[in-house]
Amino acid sequence: MRLAEDYRRDAPGGGPCRVRVYEPVEAGQAPVVIITELWDNPKSPVLDEAGRFVSEITARDVPALSGRSPVLIQHNHAREGFYLLVFSAAGTDGPGTGLGGPRWKYLDRASVERLVGLPV
Repeated sequence: MRLAEDYRRDAPGGGPCRVRVYEPVEAGQAPVVIITELWDNPKSPVLDEAGRFVSEITARDVPALSGRSPVLIQHNHAREGFYLLVFSAAGTDGPGTGLGGPRWKYLDRASVERLVGLPV
């Protein structure tokens, strides 16, 4: 994979975060988006409105990368972990999101680095 985007932004209703978008370089790979909640977040957790936030990021950064849905990963410094975000198709996370509330699956750093092929 190739790091295509790396920027800081505020989440809707939440605090600042870092967004990294990894572009596939091989056919059949899906893009990977890593959302890191920054230490200096004075507001509610970034992914309290996960469906809406992820929809905005994927609409902005991912469509040009591939026809596949991105792999979404939350990075949480406080818990020293990475979490795969799995959304349902129902729009239960807010009007117009098209995504239901997420479920989280823990990933260790080595697994994430194998997935993107780079240190994270």
